[in-house]
Amino acid sequence: MSQRPLDDRVREELAPAFRVVRVLGRGAMASVYLARELAFDRLVAIKVLGLDRAGDATARKRFEREARSAARIRHPHVTAVYQVGRLSDELPFLVMEYVDGRNLEDVLAGGGPLAPGEAREALRQLASGLAAAHENKIIHRDLKPANVLRENATGRIALTDFGVAAVRDAAGADTTRITVQGQLLTDMAYVAPEHLMGEELTEMADVYALGVIGYEMLAGRGPYPGKSPGEIAAAHLRSDPTPLASLVPTVDPAIAGILERCLAKKPEHRPTAATIAATLAASGRADVHREATPETALDAFLGELKRRRVYRVAVAYLAIGLATIGGASDISGVLGLPGWAPRVIVVAILAGFPVSLVFAWMFDLRAGRVTRTMGGEEETRRTRVVAWLALALALATAAALGWLLLG
Repeated sequence: MSQRPLDDRVREELAPAFRVVRVLGRGAMASVYLARELAFDRLVAIKVLGLDRAGDATARKRFEREARSAARIRHPHVTAVYQVGRLSDELPFLVMEYVDGRNLEDVLAGGGPLAPGEAREALRQLASGLAAAHENKIIHRDLKPANVLRENATGRIALTDFGVAAVRDAAGADTTRITVQGQLLTDMAYVAPEHLMGEELTEMADVYALGVIGYEMLAGRGPYPGKSPGEIAAAHLRSDPTPLASLVPTVDPAIAGILERCLAKKPEHRPTAATIAATLAASGRADVHREATPETALDAFLGELKRRRVYRVAVAYLAIGLATIGGASDISGVLGLPGWAPRVIVVAILAGFPVSLVFAWMFDLRAGRVTRTMGGEEETRRTRVVAWLALALALATAAALGWLLLG
């Protein structure tokens, strides 16, 4: 169905209070427009239920519930809802705070893991916004990077899209259930074990999803190695998460510990969102204190060697290379190679050593694929220069040894 009639109607029916600037995006449920609210001279986002969903009573209820849920929360890290209304044919819309930025899913897809300090602060802000929702008895139930916005100018994080949120009463009961029992409400990568087992969801399901997001922010991957939905579901239910320190050796132990606790199989063993925010804030203050003693270029370089696993590549290459050098003569004899072949093999192995280090520095070969290594926030131009000079020196040394051997 063409969206043009809807675009025209939004422009016409919301004028003169709002002047629509452009379409921000279209999803399965709704279209979102950037508009200027003339009375306050501010940019806003106007979300309108899609025409193909207009006759779906459940979709309408979810849409209106999003407005009611988000409107209850007043917090800098939750997108504010300013107004709720209906177009002439009762098609619902809501006017929200406009966050000039991208969702976290796009940020991570385009740039890989965040730098440690940046990830910590983003997680703190997200946990803070989530805690505000929980204080208002609201469970998001669809927490994932696509529903987290990051403002371009400031880096501010804002939680959005409360379309499948649940509102609990004082006794803890879900008073807004409009989903089918057992229906999966979120992406499989972020689903809590109790959700998979069809149990009543609590705020701790959001905390579980926050733990998964934390892994993705810091390590560029989730806590479980599975790729298919079935493998991921089984891991959520039975597997322990991969220790974060094994994926990011330089991670703050306090952050690793709190994120791994978020992924506890039993909800009662997970920390609250408020506790997570406080822990991350304390970790940030500790980092500021540690930064009083500047890190030297050598320290930064050695840290990067460890983070990129260059040491492991060096040890593996040397073990294989030395074994090959030791058997070079035998290999040449078996293959019937000329007398100078063993020396060529030795030179090739020596020259290949620094090349292997360059690739270990630049690329990550884990998980069956080759990906470009992302630099951490502590990586500076001086660190890169030192690394390349060291590798160039190693290559020159290998060439000199080769020349001597062949001479």
